[in-house]
Amino acid sequence: WVSLTEERHPLPDGFHNIDGWLYCARDGKFVRSEIVNGFAFGADGHFTTGNLPLDAKLSEIIRTKTNDTMTQNQKLRAVYGYVRDQFTYIKRKLIAKGQTGWEPAFAEAFLNDGRGNCFGYAATFCLLARELGYDAHTVVGWLGGNRQPHGWVEIVLDGKTYLYDAELEMKYRSSNFFQARYGSTRFDYYKS
Repeated sequence: WVSLTEERHPLPDGFHNIDGWLYCARDGKFVRSEIVNGFAFGADGHFTTGNLPLDAKLSEIIRTKTNDTMTQNQKLRAVYGYVRDQFTYIKRKLIAKGQTGWEPAFAEAFLNDGRGNCFGYAATFCLLARELGYDAHTVVGWLGGNRQPHGWVEIVLDGKTYLYDAELEMKYRSSNFFQARYGSTRFDYYKS
């Protein structure tokens, strides 16, 4: 062979989860070694946290807990339920307000140990949501009247901010913290 013609794929521009891996298509090609809207894509075209063993674990969870017949919201609920139901609480170190880049280490420890604090729950759900293509972000703030340090996840959908708190829902099963609105839960959340 003296030349190679790259074949374009039929996917429209945007994020696509294929077999548990998030890709970004642009102009008929997968984005590689680039950051798109805050999502990092590696040389292989997969969304990456920068931690390859963690990336493989996140992909496996997406592959086993979701399927192509589910809507995006059903997939999000499925991974939220997985994080809520498969792990237990244990006291761990806290994250300081303004600290960044901590999510992969907390998610890796959470998945390896099978337990963690609110920051482990938040980091793991956040990265799974991002693997599904959601622009999810962890929040480091405080909870309740006594302002206990706490972490949770936010996703903006159709211009509205929703919170996701798998750790509190694990503890308080009668409460719904999936896609909740601020002020609608039994706890007050403080971001600053």
